[in-house]
Amino acid sequence: MKKNTTSNKQILSTVGKNLADNCFGIKNSEKTLLVFDEGKIREAAFFQESLKKVGKDCFLLKTKKGKFDGEEPSDKIARVLLNFPVALLVTSKSLSHTNARLQASKKGVRIASLPGIDLPMIERTLSGSFSQLAKLSEKLEEKLTQGKSVRVTTKSGTSLKFSISGRNGIADTGNLQKAGDFGNLPPGETFIAPVEKSINGKIVADGCISDFPLDKPVTLEIKNGVAVSITGGKTAEELKKAIKKIGRKAKVIAEFGIGTNQKAILSTDGENALEVEKVYGTVHFALGNNLDFGGVNEVPFHIDMILLAPTVEIDNRVILKNYKFYL
Repeated sequence: MKKNTTSNKQILSTVGKNLADNCFGIKNSEKTLLVFDEGKIREAAFFQESLKKVGKDCFLLKTKKGKFDGEEPSDKIARVLLNFPVALLVTSKSLSHTNARLQASKKGVRIASLPGIDLPMIERTLSGSFSQLAKLSEKLEEKLTQGKSVRVTTKSGTSLKFSISGRNGIADTGNLQKAGDFGNLPPGETFIAPVEKSINGKIVADGCISDFPLDKPVTLEIKNGVAVSITGGKTAEELKKAIKKIGRKAKVIAEFGIGTNQKAILSTDGENALEVEKVYGTVHFALGNNLDFGGVNEVPFHIDMILLAPTVEIDNRVILKNYKFYL
């Protein structure tokens, strides 16, 4: 028992130092806001204690548990979020792609979103260095920003082409020290908003779909950026029901991302998409909102779909195949 207690104290201190120094660069005068819901009480307490271990103040604010990723928080949460220099969003469903988060970022708040994070994930992914994944993510950011077109294929049947011309890649490296910086923790992806109407082909999501346990691969036929059909097992039916409640804009392909975190692990339960989309050498597409990272589709909905063992070509040059990068 004593050994475990010592280990826990060490993890608390290491995570706290990572957050305070490496991620946010929190000054002694700065207070951190931590937004959490009833599903993330233990995780919120862990982060509060970890920051306390390194001498940083953390104010906890409870919010209502969301029904799906991208759902807007209450007006109260949105208002309070504007009044802190640093914020951690430790929630069951993602607040990343919301107007509340976007407005806070515009004001200069440094924000990390951690939807679905749990204690094992914290210990596995937030207690080490981010330097290697940062280098890879930044190289991919440069490739995507300079690129004009992307082709993605998988053995499961994905075959998709789209334009990224005029859009900027974004590296999620865990470094959030500039005013207005935003990213996920754990970090480890590079993503971009494709030119929406340029996207045509087929996506076969065989790794994970956020919010929905994956019983079998889900196939989406994409025409001019919109999912015109969604087929598969129970997961496909549940996804269609969720989209129907939101409307046509929830069918838009909003994001293309590449995972760069070698510590991230795969699961199919839909609850850990935050980590799964970071799995090294996987890619993901998202349906829904992309207004906050360079796209034009505004909708309170964002669902990530992870693809395994992809081949990715940028401007007809292979940059990823069988989990190996060629940069």
